[in-house]
Amino acid sequence: MKRLLILLGVLGVLAAGCATDPAKRAQELYDSGQIDRALAECDKALEAGGDKRGAYLLRARIRLDQGKFEEALKDATSARDDSSEPAPDPEVASQILEVRGAALVGLDKSEEALADLNAAIQKAPAPRASAYARRVAAHLEKDDEEAAMQDLSRSLELDPRQADALALRGKVYQDDHHRGEAEADYTDSLAIKPDAAVARQRGVLRASMGRRMEAIKDFSQALELQPGDRETLLLRGEQWAKEGEVDKALADFEQVIKADPEHTSARSARLRALWDHGRRKEALALPDLTAGDLANMAYWTDREGDKGEAITLYARAIEMDPKNVDRLKDQCKRLGDLKRFDEEVKYRQMLVDLHKDNAEYLNNLAWAQALSGRYQEGLVNVQRSLELSPNNAKAIDTLGFCYVGLGKHKDAVAAYDRALKIHPLAASYYGKGEALKRLGKTKESREAFEQARQKESSLKLEWPPAKT
Repeated sequence: MKRLLILLGVLGVLAAGCATDPAKRAQELYDSGQIDRALAECDKALEAGGDKRGAYLLRARIRLDQGKFEEALKDATSARDDSSEPAPDPEVASQILEVRGAALVGLDKSEEALADLNAAIQKAPAPRASAYARRVAAHLEKDDEEAAMQDLSRSLELDPRQADALALRGKVYQDDHHRGEAEADYTDSLAIKPDAAVARQRGVLRASMGRRMEAIKDFSQALELQPGDRETLLLRGEQWAKEGEVDKALADFEQVIKADPEHTSARSARLRALWDHGRRKEALALPDLTAGDLANMAYWTDREGDKGEAITLYARAIEMDPKNVDRLKDQCKRLGDLKRFDEEVKYRQMLVDLHKDNAEYLNNLAWAQALSGRYQEGLVNVQRSLELSPNNAKAIDTLGFCYVGLGKHKDAVAAYDRALKIHPLAASYYGKGEALKRLGKTKESREAFEQARQKESSLKLEWPPAKT
């Protein structure tokens, strides 16, 4: 029995010696890419009271990789402040500060991040490339590109095969318009570690240099690494469109729209590709055409100088979405420019119906009504506008115009005088001159016209006047 007990004791000691510390096991799992299992082992280590500092540090690293910066900061702080074990050696203390600083960078706390990262670099027994690389982001947050580039260069001196550091330096070069250096860094980074974001960024760079087919290859590489990425599909589609490969462009845009039917940029790019390559009937016949799509086409048509067609397209857009104020305003301006005042009144009325107590909308409606010869209706609406905003000089000017149209020239002169006291506009001097002329007061009329010219030399003395 005694021998058996001794044997059992020996076996127990052997078993204890064979047991793996959960923190060490977690590190092994992390190194082999088994992240979820590594996290579970970290939790075990913290519950069992093993190497808590090591478990906190590893869990902080994992949270950092996952972009969970608050959790990473909390764990790194726990590792730093753990008093259950002796103080860490300088290397571990440095690593803790590095991870904590990186988490602070992710939280946009650059001052605190720099303090931790500076301390991490100072405490490290030997220079560590990752610490310099992490400090780069903190420098960039403070717009200190010189310090950032110094750290990047130092980091790459210590470890030339840091794909992330090369990519980051490439981005800094690109932002500074050093395109050749940026492209070289992106290429070196991709050779070390294929990465969708880096391939996409190199594609953007090459596209900006007019090297569209190379950019398309980069975007295709990014999509192999990150299938279905909407940003990359949109970028590749835009380059296909510029190459004249409209169907390939449309295929990319359609993938984005299928994933996100409200993706504004993809919808606009699809329309633009059809529009610019003479396939406008296809654009107008798209089954999922929206009011926004029609408004975009109206804008492009207007830029081409065809205001009439733009108005037609805007009318369709407004019919689909009659409450969009910006489109209603744009339509009114186009109609006013073409002196299609009766139609302008229709859309001005829609604006007023949407916002019944808007003094500006009421005044604009009144002006359009007066220009279309509907002076009495205009008078009613401008009076409503003035009830809401009694000292609006432009509305009082409209009041004078309505009075002239109704033959109430004395009332018109009084209205224009009132407007001029508030804001002496050239148009009000001109309106006053017109009313005085119709009253037979030639001398005073000429004086008012001259004041209008002095106020605005380019003013056209024509009736009805242009609204300024």
